[in-house]
Amino acid sequence: MHAFVLSILSSIIAALILVIFSSLFSRNARGLLFAIIAKLLKMDLEAVFATKKDAEQDIEKNLRRAKYIYMLTGRGNELQRGFFSDYLSDKNAKRKKRIRIILPDIEVKNGETDWIGEREKELSQFDSLYGNDILKKQISTTYMYLQTSVSESRVELKCSNLPLVHRILLTDTVLYLTPYSTHCHARDSEVIKFRRGGPLYAHYERFFELIWSKSEEVSWDLNKFDKLPRYILK
Repeated sequence: MHAFVLSILSSIIAALILVIFSSLFSRNARGLLFAIIAKLLKMDLEAVFATKKDAEQDIEKNLRRAKYIYMLTGRGNELQRGFFSDYLSDKNAKRKKRIRIILPDIEVKNGETDWIGEREKELSQFDSLYGNDILKKQISTTYMYLQTSVSESRVELKCSNLPLVHRILLTDTVLYLTPYSTHCHARDSEVIKFRRGGPLYAHYERFFELIWSKSEEVSWDLNKFDKLPRYILK
């Protein structure tokens, strides 16, 4: 218990230091500063990447080494490029890795909050392309893209109606957390890397497993997806 309290206090101290100095450094410098502080305070944070593009090489390296990969995401456009594109198109990839993906449910039950719609409202504030169910159509495209991979057991897929506030990408060794901002796309948001063995990695691993256990299997009702025109994700 004492060690756990110290780890939480260390996280709070690091956060305060980051806030104090954040106005003095660029985004890349802040990420480096935070990583150094985390090392000194023995936190499980390894790096802060300024954008998704900055993190891509590190993510690719760890995905190819991973024994299993868990992802909770929004649009899921990263599934159509890089490691995921290679792996999901490889006919010999069956059962080599356990890949579990949770996507937003495009069919919201009566009385439930439409979290895809809420996220689209945020996107429309800074991107004029959004505001007419574009996000839901993009997510529909991802479902259709994954259909063959699911049927051939290369990936496990579930859906859940959750607030779209972050992307979780977790392997047996690392966690990449992308908090979604209200003023930019996820691709322009910071990516925070945590190593296995610390409290935050353990927290998000538990979070994913709980959501997975309560999420629904995907019903491949083609009419459900076809009624939403599919868009090529960029």
